[in-house]
Amino acid sequence: HIEASDIADNRKVRVVLFKENLSTGWDCPRAETMMSFAARRDPTYIAQLLGRMVRTPLQCRVSRDEFLNDVKLYLPHFDKDNVKRVIDELQSNEGSEIPTEINGESLAEPAYITYTVHTPKPRIPKQVDGQISLFDDIHDYSNLGIETSGDNNNIGYKTNNENDKLANTEEPVINAPEYNPPVVIKVPVNVDSSGFEAPVGQPEQMLFGYEFDRNEVIRFINNQGYLTYLVRHDRINDYLKSLLDLATLLTHSGIYLNARDEVIDDVVGMIHDYVSDLRNSGKYDNLANQVMEFKLSVQVFDTFGNAINESYSDLTLFSETDIDRQVSNADARLGRYGFPNIYGGRYYDPDNPSAHKIDCILFAADENCREKLSLYAKNKFNEYVRNYRLVIVNKTDAVKKKYHDILADSDIVSEQIFAIPESAITKEDPDGKEFDNHLLAEEKTGIAKIKLNGWESDLIEEESKRFDFVCWLRNPSKTWGLCLPYDKGGMKNAFYPDFLIVRYHNSVGYIVDLLEPHGDQYADNLPKAKALAEYAKKEDRLGRIQLIRKMPTVSGNKFVRLELTERDLREKVLLANTDDELKNIFITMGKTE
Repeated sequence: HIEASDIADNRKVRVVLFKENLSTGWDCPRAETMMSFAARRDPTYIAQLLGRMVRTPLQCRVSRDEFLNDVKLYLPHFDKDNVKRVIDELQSNEGSEIPTEINGESLAEPAYITYTVHTPKPRIPKQVDGQISLFDDIHDYSNLGIETSGDNNNIGYKTNNENDKLANTEEPVINAPEYNPPVVIKVPVNVDSSGFEAPVGQPEQMLFGYEFDRNEVIRFINNQGYLTYLVRHDRINDYLKSLLDLATLLTHSGIYLNARDEVIDDVVGMIHDYVSDLRNSGKYDNLANQVMEFKLSVQVFDTFGNAINESYSDLTLFSETDIDRQVSNADARLGRYGFPNIYGGRYYDPDNPSAHKIDCILFAADENCREKLSLYAKNKFNEYVRNYRLVIVNKTDAVKKKYHDILADSDIVSEQIFAIPESAITKEDPDGKEFDNHLLAEEKTGIAKIKLNGWESDLIEEESKRFDFVCWLRNPSKTWGLCLPYDKGGMKNAFYPDFLIVRYHNSVGYIVDLLEPHGDQYADNLPKAKALAEYAKKEDRLGRIQLIRKMPTVSGNKFVRLELTERDLREKVLLANTDDELKNIFITMGKTE
């Protein structure tokens, strides 16, 4: 037997058998799997038990593998309908503010599957002696008569590097100076050295390139540190507290060793400058005297609690205890970072031991000083985020989690670092279509089964036909999905654009696009268009950022795209006030591919 309170810290404990304590207040952050053999129907009891699991293991997050962030609760004898009802309630609008995802499935009919980048390695078939290999000189298309479109984003591949070939071994390896994506090139059947045009009506052969490397793609994306956002309903900290936490993180992680001292110097300097101004203006002595004064109120009550009389007297007393109480209040207003002590360490006056305390009390009590300090903290916080966000991308998961938490608590909308986990648990739709070019896929087959609506399916088909296409990712509405904030009804809401498209160009390497097919029947049309436009202004490392509609054209219904990386078009979207104005922008400035 062991006391429940001792389990969490006892690393020898691996399995715990409970009778009732599990549902009556016990908590253990190390617990990852729980199973109940009881038969329960009471929704309240079920909700209490589920409440034990509304967290991540060890109360931290692992960015690389989503499986390590899951906790599982098996309830084989619980009332299935009541369990589902509790889960639905936790997933409802009211319960959606819980910072976790709660999902349920039947073990008889599993609905969730792990998709990963660790799929089978592509294999190149052995070449027979004397046979012309489809993979020889796979990038030299200069003699194949291949034409590229006028679109700068649809450029072919060409290289004369002799090393850019496949070795003729049992398991050939790619000895290319840089990774090259899968290619599917249409080549006429009759090829001669003089160049050619395919005969009319002649069928075409397909020349297939090797598969893309999912690991390499995801490493590229995660190393970029693309901008994403966290949208929540309230703020936890003010900017000063967030700035102090961020400065401490930058210092302790070795990213910017002077961050903490820099903030301390700035805040202490603001207090000293304020006090100097008071002294120069002759106001300091009067304000200092007020700090050491307090009004004594005396009230007398009868036995029934009614006040008989009340009297006041102004006493000018020097009370070290009262000074310390006011210093404590001042320290709380300044973020509880010990600024009064730090200030005293620099400006202590042995002839007036309480002077530095009074200085800090006066500074913290002045509303203008607090507003100035808050503005400084906001600007400095945003400066640190801009300067060091991409540096944090390559730090440990612990540093990235702390950074995420600091930013999450700093504002309703906070900037974050976009990162795709190498493995993620997703709900697989049995009616979905099988894709072999999705970035995350089933480990053994390399296939992802995803259900898309008509527009989405047609768009992916159109994108996959591009000469430079590598793969695509369905952007999930999850904690790691790429999220943008948009305004709706005076509140900030979260928006997850549908697709990330990965392309490859020999000159620049991988190119990541953000595409959002969105019909004009939705009320959030214009707000989401503006969110994409704002994002295009801030994140200029992406290739295409497009809002897409299927519209009638002279050649039939086609996808019409607003390329929001184009400045003139983007400004028109940001200035639009109605859905009709946005529709007119599609008509006048939209493009097809």
